Amino acid sequence: MADKTAHVYQAISAVMAELAVEGIGKSRNNVSQGYKFRGIDDVYNALAEKMVKHGLLMLPSYDGHVVAERGQTKAGAQIYGATVVGHFDLVSTKDGSAHRITVMGEAADQADKATNKAMSAAYKYACIQAFCIPTEGDNDADATTHEVAPARAIGRPAAKPETKPTAEQETRAMDWIASFDECMNLDDLKRKFEQAFHDVAEHFAGLFTTLFPGGSGRISLMEPDDLLNTGIEIEARPSGKNVRRLSLLSGGERSLTALAYLFAVFRARPSPFYLLDEVEAALDDVNLHRFLDLVHEFRDEAQLVIVTHQKRTMEAADILYGVSMPPGGSTRVVSQRAHDVFVTA
Repeated sequence: MADKTAHVYQAISAVMAELAVEGIGKSRNNVSQGYKFRGIDDVYNALAEKMVKHGLLMLPSYDGHVVAERGQTKAGAQIYGATVVGHFDLVSTKDGSAHRITVMGEAADQADKATNKAMSAAYKYACIQAFCIPTEGDNDADATTHEVAPARAIGRPAAKPETKPTAEQETRAMDWIASFDECMNLDDLKRKFEQAFHDVAEHFAGLFTTLFPGGSGRISLMEPDDLLNTGIEIEARPSGKNVRRLSLLSGGERSLTALAYLFAVFRARPSPFYLLDEVEAALDDVNLHRFLDLVHEFRDEAQLVIVTHQKRTMEAADILYGVSMPPGGSTRVVSQRAHDVFVTA
């Protein structure tokens, strides 16, 4: 009678049998804490030849990615904790049969290293559990337990007697609840969004003609009957061009169109100051001059902080801030009134 067992399970069993004889030793040392461990490369090297030999592939995919701050190193660098859910499909190259393993991986490190470590941890533990790789040392979850210290022993303050909130605290709480209820009113949200959209659309049309003399631009709702889910479509037609789609405009024209929309939002819902980071980097001299005219128009309405490498933008500023680092020294912030600099020059 023919063996009808899916080949993927036969292959897993064959790899498991070989690893039961050889195992994967803990040959690496953790630099910070001194314990021994098996690296992801050790697992790769031990499995690769055996999996190919028995016609077995392992295809990973990840989801459920969560990252959170976990404090700082002694040097002051930010540490992040990352958690990923890894799905590993063991697939037979002979009959296409497959088996999925799902494992959670956790790790902590700086920036994107945390995610990479979490992915490696998920892969490593999926392999250890799928192939029953023998372990070394005390790895059993029941081998050690931790005695929980009393609350007072770990510095937890004793419970304070219950106090009644003051009248001011009660008033602030009621105001917050009222504002929350107002935000939860969908009809009110629709009304506010519709009003804001019309204000921005009106200012966009006017600012577009400032940046594109002789041109025309407008914004419209893609689904006017569904205000809470609608998208916004921007039409831009510079003078002398019969195009509307942004993808058909040059890089400088796209930048100016985006600036027209951005400043329309500024004008519709003003703020005391605005921060712009190299927004004019793609502009040529003519378009840069138009952008600076717009900046000059807004300088009476709010303060604008612009990060730039353009000399003409610097010349239009009231105050310059720069970062300087002399040879062998440390960085420092330098400020100077632009009028004094350019008059002296």
